[in-house]
Amino acid sequence: MIKFSILVTIAAICVCTSMAQKGSFVACLQESGLPEDFSKFGSPDSKEVNCFVKCMMTKMGEIDEEGNVLMDKIEENLANIKIPDTAKDNLRKCLSAIDKIGKCEDSKKVTECWTSLFK
Repeated sequence: MIKFSILVTIAAICVCTSMAQKGSFVACLQESGLPEDFSKFGSPDSKEVNCFVKCMMTKMGEIDEEGNVLMDKIEENLANIKIPDTAKDNLRKCLSAIDKIGKCEDSKKVTECWTSLFK
């Protein structure tokens, strides 16, 4: 179940990634140390997963250089994800409660928002 949660979380976050951002996806995999076949990776609480999430959010413009969560950009990206509106509402509420993502471990809160949709 943990591996499924990791896979779903990373996939959901990356659904927003356009072809132009494919380089960002690969760069974040490399920067974080997350293997390309992340479905075989261990814990969703790992440093690698958290650093990958922070990197992708930064590259997608969802957090600024100070670590502030930019809900306007998140809203824009959520519009492109095909999940039920109730799930989007739950994500909005959860993500808007996050103060800052300054360190990789801070992005664990984002992962928790996404995985809570599948519980």
